[in-house]
Amino acid sequence: MNKKLAVKDFELRHLKLSSKGCPQIDWFDLTQTNELFSVESDSQPHEDLVEKLNELKQVFAESLGLLSGWNFARENNRKNEEKLQEAIRCYNEEIMRCKVSGVTITDKGVKISGSLICDEGTVVLASPLIKFENEDDEVTIGETAKVIVEELQVEVWKFIYQGKRATDLFSEQPNESGLGTGATMQKVS
Repeated sequence: MNKKLAVKDFELRHLKLSSKGCPQIDWFDLTQTNELFSVESDSQPHEDLVEKLNELKQVFAESLGLLSGWNFARENNRKNEEKLQEAIRCYNEEIMRCKVSGVTITDKGVKISGSLICDEGTVVLASPLIKFENEDDEVTIGETAKVIVEELQVEVWKFIYQGKRATDLFSEQPNESGLGTGATMQKVS
């Protein structure tokens, strides 16, 4: 598979960053029927891809129920500036405790994998399925997740097909696909 796929024909299914920060990616080529492609790269992704993944921290924290108490505290301390600032600070600290290392995307939503930093160490966690669409008219974290995932998908496409990766002063020039010299791309199904 050496052809350049248009971004509109690229459908991300799974993205996982290794402990070294190198991505493992599964995607569909929508121009071919039921063909899942997979790649494990030894290249570091560009910071834009990592930032998009990090934007899911808040969605991850919300899906795990870590922010509901702080949301309540923020709403009920609007008149007390000191308590409100403390609630905002603690809300942001809860988000910073979350680390997102991957996503699995379905037609209905996204599952986020990552970890939660605790006093005694780190706990590996996965979110429940965060649905993109909600039956009610209320705004949900799923709608926020959908926007981020769409932007993340473009960044992953750029990594695979345009060679957009992290700059390293000591690395050799990226190869044409941008996957690095040790990457192996294969058709899964």
